[in-house]
Amino acid sequence: MKIRIQLLVLAALLPLAARAQINTGSDGRDGAFNPTKDTVIDMTDHRDGIYQYTSVNIRAGVTVTFKPNANNTPVVWLVQGSCVINGTVYVSGQNAPSYSEPGVGLGGQGGPGGFRGGNGGPAGNSGQGPGGGAAGGSGEPAAFGTIPSRYNGNYYGPYTNGTSIYGNKYLVPLIGGSGGGGGTNLLGGGGGGGGAILVAAQSIELNGIKAADDGEGGVDQ
Repeated sequence: MKIRIQLLVLAALLPLAARAQINTGSDGRDGAFNPTKDTVIDMTDHRDGIYQYTSVNIRAGVTVTFKPNANNTPVVWLVQGSCVINGTVYVSGQNAPSYSEPGVGLGGQGGPGGFRGGNGGPAGNSGQGPGGGAAGGSGEPAAFGTIPSRYNGNYYGPYTNGTSIYGNKYLVPLIGGSGGGGGTNLLGGGGGGGGAILVAAQSIELNGIKAADDGEGGVDQ
């Protein structure tokens, strides 16, 4: 799928202009981003989460992941030229540790801009974030634009245990997903909320995958 942002913007503002350059706000200070192998971007030195590239090219077979900064901001890519994604950009939340892994009972880390899941245990915690899932039982899932559903043995119905809708269709302000609630019976932690990424470029070609899923809850057996 190929999106030419310049044409979409100019169709509304300058209907008679054939072509023009759009100012994405990038000064190009981070240079060209063209990873040749799987890459983890450590956001520690970008406290605001904003990267100013000249161009972006993520080739097929390459996966880009992120280590969130201390402010847990979403990822923002401002690109002077084109952004081509044939590989994978991954901002998903982490799964909570299972019973066979170290740290069982802890909530999963959220993706950049997302929120951590609640810890499990007899006094389990709710997931962090404005739509965090409530603690209890096997843990409640988090909400974003809609209330999640559960199967009660007969039909699917909405959770009603303190989970709130937040966000809007414009994604302004940019914010990630909330964490799932920790379990008080199974004692597993809640999955981390999916992160968020914004890309502004002269043109965007998306043939790969942009993953911003929530993490899975852990299980203690």
